[in-house]
Order: sequence, then C-alpha cells, then structure tokens
Amino acid sequence: MKTKLVILLVLAITISMAGNAYAHKSEVVGDYKIEAGWKNEPPVAGIDNAIEVVVSQATDFEKSQSDSEEHHHTHDDESMDMEHGDTHDGDTHDGESMTHDEMDDDHKETSTEHDHESGEKISGLSDSLNVWVTIGDHKTKVSLVESSEFPGVYYGDYLPIKTGHPIVDVHGMIETTDIDVQMHPEEVEPLSTLAPLKQMKNGIDPEDVMCKDGLDLFMRIGDNSAMCISSKFSETLMNSGMIDYF
Repeated sequence: MKTKLVILLVLAITISMAGNAYAHKSEVVGDYKIEAGWKNEPPVAGIDNAIEVVVSQATDFEKSQSDSEEHHHTHDDESMDMEHGDTHDGDTHDGESMTHDEMDDDHKETSTEHDHESGEKISGLSDSLNVWVTIGDHKTKVSLVESSEFPGVYYGDYLPIKTGHPIVDVHGMIETTDIDVQMHPEEVEPLSTLAPLKQMKNGIDPEDVMCKDGLDLFMRIGDNSAMCISSKFSETLMNSGMIDYF
C-alpha cells in the first residue's frame, strides 16, 4: 500500500513539473540565437504578463542543428515535388538512402548524446529589436527593457486580452545581422484556468472570478472571497451558512 502511495506521489510531482516546463521557442540567425516566450507561464487572458526575449551567441552545435533542420525541410520539399511528377528515372540509390524516421532517430540520438551550454548572452539591444505580439486579429507592439539582473534578457510588458495561440515577431539588427524571426510561444489560456484565490491575488475582483465548466461562483461568508463549487455541494454549504450568492 505504501509503495502505491509513493508511486502516485511521484507521478503527481512529475505531472506538476511538466506543466511548468520552460516553453520558450528559439531560432538561430547567423551567429545568434533568439528565444521568445512568456515571462509567466501559463499565460492567462486578463492577467498582466510580459514577453521575454533572450539573445545569445549561438554555439557551433546550435548552428549545426539549425542547418540540419533546414536541410530536412528542404529535403521534404524536394520529396513532395517528386511525388507530384518531378521524378527522375534511374536516379534512385538503393541501400544508400535513409528513411525520414531513421534520420529523425539518428538526429535525436546525436542531440541526447551532447549536453551543450548556451552561448554568451548579448546585452544592449533594447533599442535594436522590435517585437510584435499577435493573437487572432489583435496585433500589439511591445517595448523591450533589458533585465538589470540578467544581461541579455529582455522583457516587454503585455496584457493578453483574449485566449488563443500567439505569434511573436522579432525584427531588427544585431551588428550586421538582419533579424527577422517569427515564433509561437505557449497558448493563452482562459481566466478560469487559475484557481479563485490566484485570480484574486492577480487583482480580479471576487465577483468577477471565472469558474471552470461545471462549477458555479459563490461568495464565502466571513471574508467575501470567491469560491467555485459544483451544484452537488452548493446547496448543502448554503444551508449551513458557509456561502452565499454575490
């Protein structure tokens, strides 16, 4: 019995850690690696947040990995062209070519065999980079400010007003390198994703708290805070004087 409890606890911790995983996206441009994502994850509609941009020197491994990915994309495009009639008779190489799955597996093995550290962060780019965030049909430019604690890390305050999949465009110049990348960080989730207490800590008034589907909003008697309760228990709690309607 104790063994089962330990296993369940480990699984719960693992799932929790997975939910808080670093979800930034990155692109290698020339000698630089550009990363973009949310400062606070998960991003929630109606809660203040910021876009985080990290600029560093790309390592040789990151450059080669980027070149390999571009090669795969080019190879896939060529394969699609051949499937649409651009084939060449007698131009096959039996026993010499690898399948896409085999190449992917080989690439994964190479990646897991190395533990490469990120390159040196690059500071002083607040005025050199322009960042736009698009969610649906709403596009907003954010102003970057470099972190005083972590040089090379930049933040742009942003309030997501709606849910959806964001697009982050980063443009500008680093030395003589033209930066023009587009990334897709973590999806903006509805306010009901947060528990009532966390919503209130983020400045949401108790009567404006959003509950998950299947739960209704009630006021806790005593401190007038918000509670989300299923109809199965709400009547009992109301009769006992513990909750009431707003």
